[in-house]
Amino acid sequence: MPSLNGSIAKRYAEALLELALAKGEVVADKWEDDLRVFADAIENTPLLQFLENPKVHFADKRATLIRAFGGAVDMEPLNLFSLLIERDRPGLLRGVLDAYSALLMERKGIAIAEVTTAVPLPDSRQRELATRIGALLGKTIELRTKVDPSIIGGLVVRIGDRLLDGSVATRLSRLRSSLE
Repeated sequence: MPSLNGSIAKRYAEALLELALAKGEVVADKWEDDLRVFADAIENTPLLQFLENPKVHFADKRATLIRAFGGAVDMEPLNLFSLLIERDRPGLLRGVLDAYSALLMERKGIAIAEVTTAVPLPDSRQRELATRIGALLGKTIELRTKVDPSIIGGLVVRIGDRLLDGSVATRLSRLRSSLE
């Protein structure tokens, strides 16, 4: 079940993506970059403390944003960031970025597959795996790999809320359970 902040972030992301797509795919990609600039700029920085300070008037916060980012980003993402600040939710920006990125990828027919293996996969095997998963789902797959020796062998694939666990550790656990 999604969190309340996750649902709110998704609504902001959906609204911004709708605006962006009305202007074209290139704009949608640019706005994702703009959101990332904001999210990176406020992560654990004095800027976030300034933006969250209730003693600083919103007009001063907005003026600071325009001075800091005005020429580097488009106005619509800047306006969204300002709105989050005005509503005392600047910390929600990372969630908006994540939701926006996911929605944009979905629109482009791209899915992220997180693949865990016991040993690193060679590039050729990663490409083959991405192709096979993509053929099954009818999407382009962006593979993100990680190594976890505890799975012993095989692989674990997570795509969104789907999980395919073909690890040796899981097979051994199931075998152990069936023998008990």
